[in-house]
Amino acid sequence: GSFNIKFNQQYNALIGGRGTGKSTILEYIRWGLCDQTVKIGNYEELDIIQNRRDTLIRKTLTAVSGEVRITMVKNDVRHIVKRNSASREILLKIGDNEFQKVSEEDIRKVLPIQSYSQKQLSDVGVKTEELKRFIEQPIK
Repeated sequence: GSFNIKFNQQYNALIGGRGTGKSTILEYIRWGLCDQTVKIGNYEELDIIQNRRDTLIRKTLTAVSGEVRITMVKNDVRHIVKRNSASREILLKIGDNEFQKVSEEDIRKVLPIQSYSQKQLSDVGVKTEELKRFIEQPIK
């Protein structure tokens, strides 16, 4: 079914037991914002992550023509992204303007996010070169 989440501007934590949907919520947000999982280390792991995300969207959204809608404020301007799983259409509304059809790349330019798998984050703790990449990649 439909659900809404309102996040705090400064800090958020999703807490729950195994299988309660924490990762699913994050995957919907990542998909809605056309996230590309950061390519660090093992490319095989990235294929697994992407396949898992594609399967989630196909099984839970596409089957019911669902969409992800994300509203956020950037530089005091409201941005709304609507991504439809069936039509594959991505719409963006900035401020008081009308919704415009855009590409994944357009969304990534306007509202860039990056995600890391749990394994990638654990590697940061033990491999200096991964920590350096983790810090420098978003800055680039």
